[in-house]
Amino acid sequence: MKFLTKVHLFIFFCTLSCLFAVLGQDIEKKLFNATDKEKISAYENEAQKLREQNPPLALTYAQKALTLAEKIQDTASMAYNHTLVGVLYKNMGDYDKAIMHYTKAIPLNKAANNPQGNAGIYNNLAFVYRLQGRYSLSLDYYLKALEFFEKDPKFAKQKSNVLNNIGSLYQDQKNYEKALDYFNQSLEVAKQIGDTLGIAFAYNNMGEVYLKQDKFQEAKQNFFTSLVWKKQKKHIRSIASGYGNLGLVYQQENKLDSALYYFQESLKNYEKIKDLNGQIDILLRLGEFWDKQDKHQNAFENYQKALQLSLQIGAKPLTQQAYKFLSQYYAEQKDFQKAFELRLQYDNIKDSLINVEQVRTMNEMQAKYDDYANKQQIELLKSEKKVIELQNRENQRQKVFLFVGIAVLTILLLGVLWAFRLKGKTAKKLAEKNQIIAKSLEEKEMLLKEIHHRVKNNLQVISSLLHLQGHHGGNPDEVIKKSQDRIQAMAIIHEKLYKSENLQSISLAEYVENLIAYFEKTYGLQEKNIRLETNVEPIFLDIDRLIPCGLILNEIITNSIKYAFNGQNEGVISIEATLKNGTCQLILKDNGKGLPEDFTPQKSKSLGLRLVDGLVRQIKGSWQVSNELGAKFFIQFEPMLKVA
Repeated sequence: MKFLTKVHLFIFFCTLSCLFAVLGQDIEKKLFNATDKEKISAYENEAQKLREQNPPLALTYAQKALTLAEKIQDTASMAYNHTLVGVLYKNMGDYDKAIMHYTKAIPLNKAANNPQGNAGIYNNLAFVYRLQGRYSLSLDYYLKALEFFEKDPKFAKQKSNVLNNIGSLYQDQKNYEKALDYFNQSLEVAKQIGDTLGIAFAYNNMGEVYLKQDKFQEAKQNFFTSLVWKKQKKHIRSIASGYGNLGLVYQQENKLDSALYYFQESLKNYEKIKDLNGQIDILLRLGEFWDKQDKHQNAFENYQKALQLSLQIGAKPLTQQAYKFLSQYYAEQKDFQKAFELRLQYDNIKDSLINVEQVRTMNEMQAKYDDYANKQQIELLKSEKKVIELQNRENQRQKVFLFVGIAVLTILLLGVLWAFRLKGKTAKKLAEKNQIIAKSLEEKEMLLKEIHHRVKNNLQVISSLLHLQGHHGGNPDEVIKKSQDRIQAMAIIHEKLYKSENLQSISLAEYVENLIAYFEKTYGLQEKNIRLETNVEPIFLDIDRLIPCGLILNEIITNSIKYAFNGQNEGVISIEATLKNGTCQLILKDNGKGLPEDFTPQKSKSLGLRLVDGLVRQIKGSWQVSNELGAKFFIQFEPMLKVA
């Protein structure tokens, strides 16, 4: 089975390469009579479209655009394409070439009077220097970029990105307090402008800090929140990073199957976009994972591959980690000479990355930037003070014309009135506070009763499901498995509820992620070559609506897993949830053989689908079934819900 999978993957990539080659020929034919300007624009568009899915081909188009721009001496296009080529080299791990092209773009942007372009390059250069472990140089360029983007509110998105990157730099230096401060600043700016990826990156990076502080629950919560936002944009690189981080959390919690699944999914996504830096990071994590399972040969293979790739791209922090793990491996194998040599390599890189002089330089640069920001604030305050002084002088001129006696009398009357009203307000606020406290106690008592009532209702639901399944008959093992799935679908809800600070509602997106993890582990979907895809908006449902919703998802997904594919090469089950005009729309699709043409839910003999019909009616919704390259279930209802 593994051999067949590799053959299929090989055929897929060959087909994909041929397709890109044909597309390339088509583009050249279309541009045969085009001007150089039109060709440059077309090549740039193709490079941008392919930069995530196929960086090498994107690089080919970007270089073609750069060659033409140099031919016609278009300064702005030359600067843009040097920057684009630099980004593509950075993504593929060739840092020296990335720095070379970024550096060439800077004077071109100055000639084209494009300071914004150079601010973006400063941010990109800083990112590459950080990957190389050149932290002082990295911070210098980050602060240059931040200084420009802070000048105008229209650059809020770029400002959020730079703040996030500076936080990551301090995280590398283990200055977690400073890192969290910058991540929170980045998140605040991203939320103000609705920047989906900016929000996702900030949550992800805060999760990494909490993970390094062994705060696993906070880390996992931030990683899942980040992943919901990332999947909205289908940003493969950041999704891969999110999977890798979740793998680390589950490994720390000793949930090894989940940890291995997320590590492998992360590596697949990094390999898909040829991100060597990401691949090295996950290979090191996999090595640690196998070491903890005492499978040292598997660990060694991952460490060795990570070292080769990190030396190839010159990523010093990752090379340092690879030397450290390989040294430990050889020490366990009693090869102390080899272990000692690798430890020396590790210490040499460590000394070059973190030393007193470098930390001092970084602190000086941060202090200079803080001083600059303070001076700007002082100038602003001085201007405001001058305005206030002028207003005061004008007021004084007007007061000269008032009678002193009338002024004194007015002040006395106002004082008496103010004292009287203040006394009344104080008494009123005290009474309001007492009412709030009493109401809060009453609400908590009612909430406790409501929780007991819901638990009783859910136990009755389980009892009813078992009763129905028993009357329906069937294989005892299958009856038990179906009942187990339904109970687990409800148990996940209660687990989310007791871990949440909000007892009134639960995130549908987080619930779906947990339910998918259960199916993947229980049914071995990877071995069956079945993949679950999600696109769930940040929707929150109360428990009375989420319980039926969870059971509906369980019935339809298990039905697809068991009956839809019948040996099909690859099965895909997708789950979508959106909120439109106050109505929650839930769509479940598979690419299987579909349902019979005369199928109607009400006449179905399947207990599961009859149960779905009853559950939809329970939440006062409606549902439709159709065949669109497989079975499609469309369910909608109007619950009381909130959007995050």
